[in-house]
Amino acid sequence: FGPIFATVAATVFNGEMWFVRNGTAYASSDGASWTSRSSNLVGGTTLGRGYATLTVHGGQLWYLGGAINFAPGSGGNPGTGDATNDVWTSSDGETWTQVAATSPFSARYQHASFVLNNELWVFGGRGYSSGVDGPGSASAYSTTNGITWTPRATATEADRSLLAGVVQEPGRVSLIGG
Repeated sequence: FGPIFATVAATVFNGEMWFVRNGTAYASSDGASWTSRSSNLVGGTTLGRGYATLTVHGGQLWYLGGAINFAPGSGGNPGTGDATNDVWTSSDGETWTQVAATSPFSARYQHASFVLNNELWVFGGRGYSSGVDGPGSASAYSTTNGITWTPRATATEADRSLLAGVVQEPGRVSLIGG
């Protein structure tokens, strides 16, 4: 894969492991052999996108937010980009469609996304502008289609929840760490 200039977003979809790095989606059935699958740019750019999320909802892959031009290097230089609140989806991992250039939730990275009660959720994270971290977000939003988002909470403990791990179980989601 060459040097990884941004963190990757990963999930399991149709019996394969998937991750997105620098605008390309990769898949593997065994974790040893990876194949580039995307025919167009995931997230619309080859610039490093840090701490976006990738999850599965309604039989499709969903790629949410992240910090564009996020390229940590020596000394932890985070790049010069901005967080985004765009939403991308794919039914096969090859062709990606931007369903929302901006969403009602604030632009963020280091957030969590998950599925609960047949809705896709975005939770927590923080802003990022011109390479500078912003405050944590205390909001949670959900959607069934990636276009219409419903605010579920605007004042949660989510502003303290950065980089949380997500464990999804039937009817329940646990956030770990962060």
